[in-house]
Amino acid sequence: LSLFDFHIKIIFLALSTSVSELFFLIFFWSIAIIFFGSLIHYTEGNTNNNFDSIPRSAWWVVVTMSSVGYGDCYPTTWKGKVIGSLCIMSCMLVLALPMTVIISKVTRTYHAYIQKENRIELRRQMVSSKQTESSNHNDSTAV
Repeated sequence: LSLFDFHIKIIFLALSTSVSELFFLIFFWSIAIIFFGSLIHYTEGNTNNNFDSIPRSAWWVVVTMSSVGYGDCYPTTWKGKVIGSLCIMSCMLVLALPMTVIISKVTRTYHAYIQKENRIELRRQMVSSKQTESSNHNDSTAV
């Protein structure tokens, strides 16, 4: 359990330093959901019953952008397929750009935490060796 505690602590430290990147990710993902949901609704809404409302079309965008792809609804016209392709490609950019920064911060936080733990352990070893030396010195002078 303590091993998981260490990793959870690292993740929360890294996420707390990545608030602006997470906000950026959520903000642009929301804009993409609204934009592509509306676009696919107005393109496919008359010919495809799967896109009869903007919220249902937004659900398709969420499923498509998260790469889940349930297959419950999909575009049937060539315009809808082009919009779907653009949706997937834009999602790669929207997710990839902030995620590289977030992952980089997780790595930096992990290495900084490990270095801090190593310094603390080194200090403990130095203190214990000094205490051992001083006790050996006191024992030799007492004789």
